[in-house]
Amino acid sequence: MLGTLKTIGEKTLGKSSLESTFHTLLGRAPIAIWSIAKDGTYLMCDGKGLESLNLKPGELVGKNFFEFRKNSPRLVENVKRALEGETFRADVFHQNIWLDTWYTPEYDSNGNVISMIAISIEIDERKKNEEQLKIAREQAETRSEAKSRFLSHVSHEIRTPMTTILGFSEILKKEGISEKDRALFVEKIERGGKSLLRLVDDLLDISKIEAGKTTVEKKRVNLTEWLSEVVSFMEFTASKKHIILDLKYEGKKPKTIYTDINRARQILTNLLSNAIKFTEKGAVTLTVRCYTGNTSSDDVIEFEVEDTGAGIIPENQKNLFKPFGQGDKSISGKYGGTGLGLFVSKQWAERMGGSLELVRSEPGKGSCFLARIKAGPFD
Repeated sequence: MLGTLKTIGEKTLGKSSLESTFHTLLGRAPIAIWSIAKDGTYLMCDGKGLESLNLKPGELVGKNFFEFRKNSPRLVENVKRALEGETFRADVFHQNIWLDTWYTPEYDSNGNVISMIAISIEIDERKKNEEQLKIAREQAETRSEAKSRFLSHVSHEIRTPMTTILGFSEILKKEGISEKDRALFVEKIERGGKSLLRLVDDLLDISKIEAGKTTVEKKRVNLTEWLSEVVSFMEFTASKKHIILDLKYEGKKPKTIYTDINRARQILTNLLSNAIKFTEKGAVTLTVRCYTGNTSSDDVIEFEVEDTGAGIIPENQKNLFKPFGQGDKSISGKYGGTGLGLFVSKQWAERMGGSLELVRSEPGKGSCFLARIKAGPFD
């Protein structure tokens, strides 16, 4: 290839002019040119592109390529292919940089391969862009798949309580229903309505979070009364599964706290609801701790929720706090849920100056989650 270029150039520019142009190109363009004889001897190495390989023009001339690059099997294979008469292009990662290289053999007058020429250009930036594009595409595909699952889950979550509401509403139209049964049916309709309301609230929350339009509205509340109310509400669900719901306090117990109590209730209710949902037997324990900060506004309250339920395998734990996802794709089918609860709760905890994390989890033995939020000044 180089010989052809030189022949054409000599006819149009003249030999001296071509050599001058050729050397100017090698000195300025980020390319490197190699010529290697059949026995592996370097006949030429030139070009500004050698700088990225920590080489100088002509430095390798006379040395044996196969000996010099014996620890670079990919390069050795490529050169052998060219010396066997193959012309090709290959991307090679060499000395921590990516090179786009054209390989071509050179022939004598009898058509025998006598050497090969390789022309390389550094493509690190291109490879980085390709990798970033690949990652972005994979993330988009993953998110699209997650959203599809999410829509499927939402449809199920809407359909189930809606079926309950419509079904028992039809029954209530009939005559001869006892007051006891009527009260039971009304309770089921009310529970279905509340389930739908929670779903709508989660959807609205995630919409606000993704749009950056969340606000924290603090007010003072009696800690003992508030927690008793939350736990009593969840005890009804726990009792139906014969699960013990235990409330414990550790350390300081202030009379009142100052925080966004509705969001705090949302976080705590979500953690307790999940713990009860995934526990078939045993107990769910809520441990409350209060810590005084450097300033009164830095006072923190912790809610640790531990269960004796199904637990989460390590590879599924990374998805717990992602939107539109659950720890395991099979979870929604067995237990229901959209996979939004933990994501929304974590976002609110962080906006309230705190955090939400999985402390530990072991399949078959249970999980422990810890939520922290700023709740000062304590009183």
